[in-house]
Amino acid sequence: MVQIRKGDKKDLNEFFELYWISAKEHESYNALDKLRKKEDCRRVILKRQKESMKKHRSIFIVAVNDGRVIGMATGCIGQRDEPDIFENDLQGYVDEICVEPAFRDKGIGTMLLIELERRLARKGAELIGLAVADKNKSIDFYTKHGYSVKSHWMVKMSGEKNGRKPVQTKITDV
Repeated sequence: MVQIRKGDKKDLNEFFELYWISAKEHESYNALDKLRKKEDCRRVILKRQKESMKKHRSIFIVAVNDGRVIGMATGCIGQRDEPDIFENDLQGYVDEICVEPAFRDKGIGTMLLIELERRLARKGAELIGLAVADKNKSIDFYTKHGYSVKSHWMVKMSGEKNGRKPVQTKITDV
């Protein structure tokens, strides 16, 4: 039986391994995202997660099966861009959801998402948003759970990296 509970410090190594699975999948569908060495990433990600766990507006939950973490989800509450303009100024964010590959398609991701959404709402989120790469298979998962595209994040390689030489200009102060 799978149980969803608040994540804690003893879950951090399993959290990182799940995070790494997700990062490797992300790397596979975006050639621009090359990961650093796993151990270098481990230090950074675990430090960031420990700091996040201290904040009231952050959420870290895990799915446990037979005493072993098989899934995790993180999220947070933050101010919306330009909160002085919009009536709903607090927004929830789904940062990361990952289920161990052997346990996928069994409803565990749904359980994690629903619990994360519930906790975000309890903390005051009126909107819940997330970012997902355009080739990520989880787009169908999020669409099935009521998420829809409301904006696009667009990227472009800058300068000579995109195959073009920068335009030579002379800038003067007037």
